Amino acid sequence: MTFLSDLQFWHWWILAAVLAGVEAIMPGMFFIWFGLAAALVGLLALVVPGIGWQWEAVLFVVLAVASVAFAKAYLHRNPTETEDPALNRRGERLLGRRFNLETAIVNGRGSVKVDDGVWRASGCWAGASISRPPSSTAGAASRWTTASGGPAAPICLPAGRSR
Repeated sequence: MTFLSDLQFWHWWILAAVLAGVEAIMPGMFFIWFGLAAALVGLLALVVPGIGWQWEAVLFVVLAVASVAFAKAYLHRNPTETEDPALNRRGERLLGRRFNLETAIVNGRGSVKVDDGVWRASGCWAGASISRPPSSTAGAASRWTTASGGPAAPICLPAGRSR
């Protein structure tokens, strides 16, 4: 392993730049922390030139793991605020919305049009419009909710009442 014994500080900086470039191409904020670790090892190799490549490699691994752990803990304590907090949380995006039946509920089963898809549904009456109560149901209304960990399901409520 002669090529590793010739490892210089600028090799680590090139690795840091490559890892930063990979981060720019791939999503996830993961490779940037490895790049930071490589840059710090390169800086240490510049300041203390007599370190062996084995210690540089060990230091790189330790710094990479520490920087990823620090970033994960920091981002967990300080989440990024967005205009749409339910982004990428499909179940939460359905809460409080009303939908129309695609096919009538027969024997407790039917289908509901949700955005550009159709979902299987169960309900309390046949041929009902979930967005507004039909006259044949004596003023019943239905809205979607999510049970603990379960899929969204309609709940029939008397007119004028809500949860």
